[in-house]
Amino acid sequence: MIHGKLGRVVLVSTGVEYEVPCDNCQGVACIGDVYVLVDGTLLNSSSLSCNSCQARLEFDGYGCPEQLRERLSSVARMRLLVPPTVSRAQVMRAARSAFDLDLAHARQVAELAASASLTGLEVELAYLNQHLTTVAGDVAKIVEAPDAASDAGLDAVLLSAGFGRE
Repeated sequence: MIHGKLGRVVLVSTGVEYEVPCDNCQGVACIGDVYVLVDGTLLNSSSLSCNSCQARLEFDGYGCPEQLRERLSSVARMRLLVPPTVSRAQVMRAARSAFDLDLAHARQVAELAASASLTGLEVELAYLNQHLTTVAGDVAKIVEAPDAASDAGLDAVLLSAGFGRE
């Protein structure tokens, strides 16, 4: 994971690299997928490069498509610890604002936060935390969650809500 601060731009990224057969030459191509938070916007970027035939391909988009979320399932999950001064209603407002969730899904996020079970990708937790800071004025803490599964917590809520689907 990369953390940096460039003026007003806050950068948090989560990524994964893997190899696939090159469509051009059947050599080994390397793909790098990155999910990043830059200046308050969730973006994704993928690049393919083949050392055998020099083929190169790059593409970018907004949010986290389901295929990218699946590839990021091996990335360590983090936990968002919300201060007790933040109400469930404030967490719901932040979740709705950040991810355009309906009330039922926002309530699930608030329940996870209240039980200290709000786990997910660091990028999405940082994004939610930005919205939470705007709504509540308090900053939550993001910590490692080595026991968290990739199909639980915020990941499960966002998949259920259809967040990132094209």
